[in-house]
Amino acid sequence: MTILNVICAGIAGSGLTYGLTWVRERRRTNDAYRAPQRVVIGDIVAATHELTLRVYAFRDVNEELAKESEGKEFRKISDAELDEVSDQTNRALLDVGRAFHVGRLTIVDAECYEAMGEAFNNFAKLQTALQGVGEVTPTADNMREKTASVVSFTEGLNRDVVALVEAGQKHLSPVQTWRNKRRREEVRKRLEATYFEPLQKLTGD
Repeated sequence: MTILNVICAGIAGSGLTYGLTWVRERRRTNDAYRAPQRVVIGDIVAATHELTLRVYAFRDVNEELAKESEGKEFRKISDAELDEVSDQTNRALLDVGRAFHVGRLTIVDAECYEAMGEAFNNFAKLQTALQGVGEVTPTADNMREKTASVVSFTEGLNRDVVALVEAGQKHLSPVQTWRNKRRREEVRKRLEATYFEPLQKLTGD
């Protein structure tokens, strides 16, 4: 009877140890599983920010060229500067495209994958708009129209990337205890009530 008690106690202790270890290891496994997704979302954010800067430079150059065609006061844009802006914008486009392609191989959570797909849709529109820049004889009106569409797609891309980050915050953040998740949600609601809601009322959004 004593041996049986010892065996039962050993089995119970082993089961308890396994259960506690399983919870901890499962958290570590989930975190390791999602780590590459966090990295690629960060790459998409960084590449999008760089592209946004290049698009703004493209917008400024086009505005000066539009002023020149109208006979207004303008800043002279050299061919070298025009080529540089074009090359940097194309390079930034390639970097964003690369980040999205890696994301297709890396992001597996459904909500994040959908958010990435929506962001890529705006990126594809931006890419098409930039590729068609030199297809017609430039005038002040069509240059501004083209610039406006490029900037609009860029802003849409940035909004979609923010949505991707928010999806990643829910699904790709390091694995946490239920208590910390609850506290983090309370903090998020408090921040939104303190900062975002007054801003929305001020802007009328």
